[in-house]
Amino acid sequence: MNSKMASSSSSFRRPRFSLLKPPPTDQGDNIRTYPGLLFFNAKHNPSHIFCLQGVREHDAAPIPITFAQTQLSVQRCMGWLAKNVKGIHSPQEANGKVEKAAAVGILMGSDVGIVIYMMALLSLGVPVVLLSARLTPVAIAHLLKSTSAGSVVVSQRCQRTASEAVASYGNGENIPNIYEPISYDRFLEDEEWDSLEIPPAYDVVDEMDRNVLILHSSGTTGLPKPIYHPHKYMLGYATCHLFGENDKVDGVNCSTLPLFHGFGLLSPSLALSVGKPFCIPPASTIPTATSTLSLLRLSNARSLMSVPSILEDLLYLPQSEGINALRTLDFVAVGGGPIKSTVGAALVEAGVKLLNHMGATEIGAIAPIFLPGPDYDWRYLLLRKDIGLRLEDPGDGRGLFKLIGKPFGWDQEFLVQDLLQCNPRAPESQFKILGRADDLIVLATGEKVLPRIMEMTVANDCKVKEAIAFGDGRFNIGLIVEASIDLDVKDEEQVSAYVEDIWHSVQAGNEFTDNHGKITSKGMIIVTTPSYKQLARTDKGSLTRKTIVQEFAEEIDAAYRKAEMEGIEAIPGPGEDIKTWLKAIVGNILKISHQDPTWSDSNDFFELGMDSLQATILRRKILASITKSGREFKELSPDFIFKHPTIDTLHALLSGNAPDSGRERAERMNEMVRKYVSNIKSLPAPTMTPTAIVLLTGSTGSLGSFLLAQLTALPHVGKVICLNRRINSLSSKDLHSRQEAALSRGGITIPPSSWEKIIIHEADLKTPSFGLSDSDYGSLRSVTHIIHNAWPMDFNRSLESFEPHFQATQNIISLALLANESNPQNKPRILFTSSVAAVGRYPALTGSTLIPEEPMHNAQVTDHFGYPEAKWVCEQLIEEAGIIHAGRIETASVRIGQLTGSESSGAWSPKEHFPSILKSSQTIGSLPDIKGTLSWIPVDRAARVAIELLFQSSPPDPVYHLENPMRQPWSDLLVLLSRALGLPSKTIPFEAWLDKVRSITDVEKNPAGKVVKFLEKEFTAMASGAVILDTRKARRVSRTLAGSGGIEPRHVNLYVKYWKSVGHLL
Repeated sequence: MNSKMASSSSSFRRPRFSLLKPPPTDQGDNIRTYPGLLFFNAKHNPSHIFCLQGVREHDAAPIPITFAQTQLSVQRCMGWLAKNVKGIHSPQEANGKVEKAAAVGILMGSDVGIVIYMMALLSLGVPVVLLSARLTPVAIAHLLKSTSAGSVVVSQRCQRTASEAVASYGNGENIPNIYEPISYDRFLEDEEWDSLEIPPAYDVVDEMDRNVLILHSSGTTGLPKPIYHPHKYMLGYATCHLFGENDKVDGVNCSTLPLFHGFGLLSPSLALSVGKPFCIPPASTIPTATSTLSLLRLSNARSLMSVPSILEDLLYLPQSEGINALRTLDFVAVGGGPIKSTVGAALVEAGVKLLNHMGATEIGAIAPIFLPGPDYDWRYLLLRKDIGLRLEDPGDGRGLFKLIGKPFGWDQEFLVQDLLQCNPRAPESQFKILGRADDLIVLATGEKVLPRIMEMTVANDCKVKEAIAFGDGRFNIGLIVEASIDLDVKDEEQVSAYVEDIWHSVQAGNEFTDNHGKITSKGMIIVTTPSYKQLARTDKGSLTRKTIVQEFAEEIDAAYRKAEMEGIEAIPGPGEDIKTWLKAIVGNILKISHQDPTWSDSNDFFELGMDSLQATILRRKILASITKSGREFKELSPDFIFKHPTIDTLHALLSGNAPDSGRERAERMNEMVRKYVSNIKSLPAPTMTPTAIVLLTGSTGSLGSFLLAQLTALPHVGKVICLNRRINSLSSKDLHSRQEAALSRGGITIPPSSWEKIIIHEADLKTPSFGLSDSDYGSLRSVTHIIHNAWPMDFNRSLESFEPHFQATQNIISLALLANESNPQNKPRILFTSSVAAVGRYPALTGSTLIPEEPMHNAQVTDHFGYPEAKWVCEQLIEEAGIIHAGRIETASVRIGQLTGSESSGAWSPKEHFPSILKSSQTIGSLPDIKGTLSWIPVDRAARVAIELLFQSSPPDPVYHLENPMRQPWSDLLVLLSRALGLPSKTIPFEAWLDKVRSITDVEKNPAGKVVKFLEKEFTAMASGAVILDTRKARRVSRTLAGSGGIEPRHVNLYVKYWKSVGHLL
């Protein structure tokens, strides 16, 4: 424990040892193992009480066991094990290696016998698998197999479970032997064991040998996992305190915690290090408030270690007898799960010295035990400083921290899954647990909810015992609430009244939750009671979300069905006002008044701020209203909201007056072109400065960030004006921070000299003058070059939904014309970033794989979804503007192929379709077989090409292609990817892979499921070489493109490293 060492006192000589570095030879006691601690105490503190073991008889005093008695019991146990357990032997050297006996499992009820058997096996040098007596047979079998255990010592009450576990072994598997242990009291009392030969203790210690003590995870998210530890791990528990040399701490410490878990091992460990005897209940007793109160009295305990549920029950014992007992203690340590703030506050207010504790099985005890003073805030943890823990700010601005430690014997660091928040009054040392980072609920939309605060807020209601959220793979979350009052769960009126009573607590929890994680429907509250269906818990008293969700599956499904119809009105009939009805629904979802004069029936929902979750909610509400009406409607496609994203178009659809979606797909596209070309023709005619002033839209995107950085680095660029999407009237400081964050995501750093060239405006591109003030818009007239790069990456939206972007393109052209009124010599040049998908059907129409670098006027050349259709429309507008206003402005469109991440930082947005394919492939266990060739180009290289096209000395051609001219076989890339991802080199057919994608509903693990329509219809044609862009014109202008090489192994490794660093890949 760094410089702090266990020290001696008048009644107990503390052993002296250190965790991170050995003490000076004249100050240490050469203690390197847990049994070494016991041996020291048996020698120097033989008559000191080690343990007070509770007994079954009511009101009988616990049995005191000294260190000398414990050591004797351990030696007798060593003899018994060596004689009776097959395969037991001390480690042996062979071929230059140390070979140990097969691990031995301990599956026993929690009493001091666990300590004795564990000490005995460790003394023999035999690995110990410490098993929870509450594990299922399946979990036990899994752990025994995982650790290759040869034997397991099983107490009588665990025999049936162990037998079922062993029975599950298959033919050819090494079945472990089961042994019934000798009880601790027989080792203590019977002299018959003295005739046994006691093997010598094995005292050779390798600090990197983790095959010593094997604990396991709780298994709340599946089967428990074995976690291996060296000897020093247990010494870490023994040093988990802040007791000074002169502190009197030898009073009895009562613990209700099982000894087969980390928190439970803390009490015997403190007995070994500071002489604080521990008292535990008998193995046959399941601790309750009443039994704990009795044990406190019988042992004359001075402190208590327990779990939140027992402390809560002690708080509410009649006549305050629980409180009266607790307030006399030196400390009450609580851990194993969060304690309700109302319970903690009530205990502290009554004078209880509450001490918050936390641990992680991988690291051990994290918060030290000490005597809390008046300056200690019980809501926070005090972190240890003697085991190398450190805090890391993820940098996401939430003020939350990750806790990182390096477990003893590990080569790498371990990230504790709980998120922590600092105490503003003691930000360096005290922290609050907010919840496990992996305890997320992932909605069907892919959005994440961390439900801990919601659950704790509701659980703090005096009428609530516990609350746990559900909603994985659904579109919203709900709560299962365990009532703390008598309630007939099957009585709908009682349940409804109860939910009404606690609804204010749910609303309070909503205040701490993001919009997508709020509970807005009372129908999403499922009520239970302990007598009806109790919520499942782990051994440590924590709720097990996965098990609870499984056990309440029927109730959860029913809640979602009920919520679907809650508050739903039947769709108005023929001749009734459907528009008003629609505006009320949409307005409620978007939180816009349907009487708002700025909201017209032609406004696009997505431009008003609708996201995919809200679009899904709107779809479900409309479908539910149709169902409720009992009327027949023609079948609505799953994406009908995206195809009809205004009140007008939705009204037409539901009234049966919508145009045929197959109409005329090309005609609708051409109609958009005609509409905006006529506007361009009416734009006023304008009137090159040596220094370029560039207007850039979309500077916060991946390509836009590199365009900005590279533009500002050019000496002839005097200014770059960024028009960024309006977000809640950001201040100039916020706009700067937003741009900095975008650059940081791409691994880009811009020097101060370049920042001086940047001006950022918050703009609405679809409105005249971009929604800027007269002075700000007037300042744009000096622009000489425009890169119009802003575009939503949404493959679900329809052509009509992109109309605001046609308006934006028209406004960009208008600015280019206006920019030259005062300077006829200036001929602004517009570069529009288009997409290969805008001409993706050209090969199918013409039979030619190679797509010429020229305008395409046939609307059938685009891929069949809104994104490329809209790009094609803008290409026509840009081309027409250049023709109509030739000699005044210059225009060009650049069709861009597949961009990859930066070749310098590896940053590649995990939200794009290819990273999603890789994430899903990890879940599936194999990559898809993709035929043909690819032509990827890194985004920073593509930015250089675009800038070279922008600043070419000759007038630009109408169209350029930006794609890597060097094509590579997919088979080569898939080999590199399989190695980097640790996946089998053998791929599976793409269609078979897609079938697996369709079958997995968890979009967090299977993000490709969100773009499956695109993968089915467009991906293989676009990505496999069936569509090739001719780049001859672009290569003549751009040296970068002409010299562009292919994707190399270093690129693949860089991208995979980046995706792993941001948690996208495993």
